[in-house]
Amino acid sequence: MAFIFKRGVARADDETSGKRMPQPSEAAAGENMAAGVPFAPIKASKLIEANGEALRRLKLCYGREDGQFESEIMTVIARYANYVNGLPATADNYFSWPGGLFRLGLECAFFALQSTDAQIFEGRASITKRRGLEPRWRLAALIAGLCIELQPLLNIAKVTAQDGSCWQPCSLPLSDWLERYPGGHCHIVWSERPRLDGIQNFYALPLIVPATAIEYLGADNSVVIPAMLAALARLPLPGCPDTLTTLVRKAAACAISKDIRRLSAARGGTAIGENVARLLIDCMHDLVHSSATWLPNSGKSRVWHAQDGTFVAWPGAAHDLSAYADRERLYGMPRDPDEMLAALDKQHWLVQNEAGCIWHIEPPGCSGPIESIKLAAPEFVLVNQLVTCSVLSPIALSTLDEAPHAQCSIEECPQAPQENAPSTAPSQRSKGLSAFSGQLAERMPDRHSCMRLPAAVASVIRSALRNLATGSAAGGAHALDIGILIPLPLFRSAKVDVRFAARCLAEVGMLVPGEGDAPVHTRVLEGAELQGLVLKTDAVTGLGPLDTAGGGSDAGAQT
Repeated sequence: MAFIFKRGVARADDETSGKRMPQPSEAAAGENMAAGVPFAPIKASKLIEANGEALRRLKLCYGREDGQFESEIMTVIARYANYVNGLPATADNYFSWPGGLFRLGLECAFFALQSTDAQIFEGRASITKRRGLEPRWRLAALIAGLCIELQPLLNIAKVTAQDGSCWQPCSLPLSDWLERYPGGHCHIVWSERPRLDGIQNFYALPLIVPATAIEYLGADNSVVIPAMLAALARLPLPGCPDTLTTLVRKAAACAISKDIRRLSAARGGTAIGENVARLLIDCMHDLVHSSATWLPNSGKSRVWHAQDGTFVAWPGAAHDLSAYADRERLYGMPRDPDEMLAALDKQHWLVQNEAGCIWHIEPPGCSGPIESIKLAAPEFVLVNQLVTCSVLSPIALSTLDEAPHAQCSIEECPQAPQENAPSTAPSQRSKGLSAFSGQLAERMPDRHSCMRLPAAVASVIRSALRNLATGSAAGGAHALDIGILIPLPLFRSAKVDVRFAARCLAEVGMLVPGEGDAPVHTRVLEGAELQGLVLKTDAVTGLGPLDTAGGGSDAGAQT
């Protein structure tokens, strides 16, 4: 079994607790992480009292009599409060105040319990059996939601006493451990390189859920407890319905996104949750096991598993992930491939080469190299596919030293599959890619050379330069004294967005900016006004001496 939690943080916040959960402070942002952040214990009774409104909503949603709610739910919640004490959920992101982890558990439990009202568990069972299992499924959903966010926190944080001893989460609740140091000074130490074992949830479960609740969940069935454990592991188990896993994941995403919106408003910007990387890995796992286009090592697959690592085609995969998150209603997922890449890299899910996160690979059956990212822990995405899929020979291409300027040849060279051409230009594109280079007359361009530019943009430029070299007036480039003008109609006829093309050319240092750094130049050539993008002359080789049209009559530059 594989588990997929991983987190990494770099700062910590310090605040005081209260009836209404306070907003994060930046007071402790610069504290020495090695020494830790001061931790103020909070009694379990104080936590429960401070979150009375959330508990009333949970009780109303549970829909059982007062006695049943106290015996079945409040017992678990009280033990959970005793276990987590005043821990924050993160250092400086969502629910980062003292007691934030307890509040996050309540929020996730509420949304998970609420989601069970619209779900049918064990659909093939008889009505009588489903009716008997329904309260067990609801309790399992509440427990899984309550404990689901323990994993990220326990992966990155440890509580230390003044004498250097550390709290062991698998041995006893935090409140019980703190009783050994009355009046002592404790600290939270945040790790920048989280562990990857992913089973701290299971360590804590016996300390939070009483044995009577476990016996109740397992009575007269063999599916509820395995499904609850699968939800805590965030992975479906063979032969076990994944309905609970899905709704608990959505509940956690919903609760976190609410606080991220509050955080964005408080800080006056757009905040991205630290759970995004984990959600992306979850979505990759789901797509690998449900979508034909994500089947590893199949034709035109997004995922390639080889001896030198597991690679995911990028940014094509980013668009699939965004669409999947929308379908599954996973709130808080960014749409921009750049933001996804940054989130994965920040949480150390990616392996970098000497130039960045983007790798060149040439899988079998592809017409040319494609861009990709390399997963640091492919077992979290592939799981059983690691055993069943064949392992390819090494497919990663060596990273070439980047030239000062990208060179563009008018000869054809291999292109990446068009389906991987991005709709936006990632800022990471300039990392890990070879220069787009070659020479016209003396040699064919290197097979890596076209990959610096997207295939669609490179194709338009090659066509325009070819017509310029052959003297064709129609559909060709125009040589100016400041560079080579590529008319905008050529991009439009190829259905290439002009702004996207300009951005790509600017990233590789091929674009001559216009007035006010506007990318588009407007010139009057031979009595006609012509708009286009201007390439630097030293970025194009193999054309030989050309008659330039001078500057033409400048009609101004525009975006």
